[in-house]
Amino acid sequence: MVFTEADRQARQVPGLPLVVLQAAAEAAGKVGNQARVEHYLKLRDAEQRRIDVEMSRARS
Repeated sequence: MVFTEADRQARQVPGLPLVVLQAAAEAAGKVGNQARVEHYLKLRDAEQRRIDVEMSRARS
């Protein structure tokens, strides 16, 4: 029930931080919701790529 509510609220928040996306994927896994695990992992990976690009620009 707690995951369901957190997941509902997360849908309304754009640009969740990497650590939040990782925690959401782990929480989804703990409640057995594989579809949401995959969803949060996809968002996490996209955010990691965005961070990597920004870090590479900052080093240049």
